[in-house]
Amino acid sequence: MRLDGTYQPKVMIVFSLDATDILGTDTEANMLAAIQYQTKNPCNLVVFTGGIFNQDKGQYRSAARMMQEFWGKHFRTGHRARTSSTPSILIEEGSKTTRQNIANVVRQLAQRGYDIRDCEVYVVSERWHLMGIAYLFKRLYGVRVKCVPSNFRESLIGICGRVIRLILYRLDSKGTGWLSRHKIKRRGG
Repeated sequence: MRLDGTYQPKVMIVFSLDATDILGTDTEANMLAAIQYQTKNPCNLVVFTGGIFNQDKGQYRSAARMMQEFWGKHFRTGHRARTSSTPSILIEEGSKTTRQNIANVVRQLAQRGYDIRDCEVYVVSERWHLMGIAYLFKRLYGVRVKCVPSNFRESLIGICGRVIRLILYRLDSKGTGWLSRHKIKRRGG
């Protein structure tokens, strides 16, 4: 509760990591972590975020829409009965990057009357992704989020690959930064 006697809305944002025509195992792990967290620590609003990543591979539904379906199947009556209330659901399905996820969610929350700076924000993803999410929220909006790791386990090679992709993404998230210029100079020079 705030000093003025009002309650701070609790918002849980669940990030997708990959999808084709089904959710990837890492996104399913995020969903299971979100369900477990919601059962023990109810949030007022749950946001599923992720667009169509692989249209060329046959993905015709957004990751967020598939996450909503997963939630509907797995967040059963038993879970709902243990919480004080069923959360409202918000779908953000127009993004392909973490930065777009965050920007679109903040915009949609504002349209619903929520100021992200006035909310207690919980983000759910795998632990490597959470570092970038927390950094972007702090940098772009001045918001410190609470991280809920999905603890998705994968091979050492998979972990190393994910870390390298995250580092490369941070160096050049829009494809116009240092990394792209460096590649262009090397090719041309």
